[in-house]
Amino acid sequence: MQAIKQSGSRQVRARFVRNAAATAVLLVMAACGGGNSTADLAGTGPDAAAQAVVVPTPSEASRFLAQATFGPTEKEIQRLSTMSYAAWIDDQFAKPQTLHRLYMNQAAADLQAIGQQLSRTNFFDSYWSQAIGADDQLRQRAAFALSEIMVISFADATLTNQPRGVASYYDMLGENAFGNFRKLLEDVALHPMMGIYLTWLGNQKEDPATGKVPDLNFAREITQLFSIGEWKLNPDGTNVLGTDGKPIPAYNGADLSGMSQVFTGWSWYAGPNLTDRTARRYSGLDPDLSRDWKPMQAYNEYAPNTSFHSISEKTFLGVTIPAQTKADSEGDLKIALDTLFNHPNVGPFI
Repeated sequence: MQAIKQSGSRQVRARFVRNAAATAVLLVMAACGGGNSTADLAGTGPDAAAQAVVVPTPSEASRFLAQATFGPTEKEIQRLSTMSYAAWIDDQFAKPQTLHRLYMNQAAADLQAIGQQLSRTNFFDSYWSQAIGADDQLRQRAAFALSEIMVISFADATLTNQPRGVASYYDMLGENAFGNFRKLLEDVALHPMMGIYLTWLGNQKEDPATGKVPDLNFAREITQLFSIGEWKLNPDGTNVLGTDGKPIPAYNGADLSGMSQVFTGWSWYAGPNLTDRTARRYSGLDPDLSRDWKPMQAYNEYAPNTSFHSISEKTFLGVTIPAQTKADSEGDLKIALDTLFNHPNVGPFI
């Protein structure tokens, strides 16, 4: 996968965030280890080729698997003791993903036969079955790490009634576990369960006549928690300090306000055709049966010359999207996510 073209230090940062999920897992494991057998994780330096063939001892294999999986087994310890870490990781990358959503679909059919409905318990059953028994253990562990950054929760009353949607959100994290961080940001942003959890599904443009402004919730969380963090950072993760010796904020309220205008005009998946996107479906009526797991859609025009998306000038993080004559939800979203992805904080923060 290709990162956005950049120059100088940005190329280094892009290489890091391109495979941020897998890289983060591997670097943490490398930092915690001792002995030369962990060196092939870094894959740098003149001895990298030689180090790649060094195999771990059973003790080292056990330590590694305790971090790279949900718990080592005697069989896997012995197997890793005959191969390099790099070979084990390559093997994990190649393993297919098992989808929680397929389990939930079967559970729904079984429950319907006895007059019952899905609940979050069914998702927990699927989750623990995969965490404990799935072959793609590195994917399982990486997806879990991502779920602790890009959080949704059954603590939200609405999501409690969306167990299949929550299962598909976790599948999406698994699909992105070894992939591109920019794609991960977009898939997280457009998942309907994130839209519900951070109240931007159905978010509407500002209205100067009434004083209504777009919901700020998702703009704040994708900035502060999912990408760049609260404070400007040096490449080593330490705070950038101002002349007063205090940390410098990475963004301000005006940035969030401008970005909140970007996150307007998106709602439930309604169908493959533009004509499927009606005001009723934007509001959640006449639901498409797959809307709880398919990405949200942009409702640029639900009636002639009418849109839920802001066409005003939008300024955030040093970027300005000029005022528009016609809504462009997809184009505005791309600019916002590209801006977050290319921010110098992303590497050290994530």
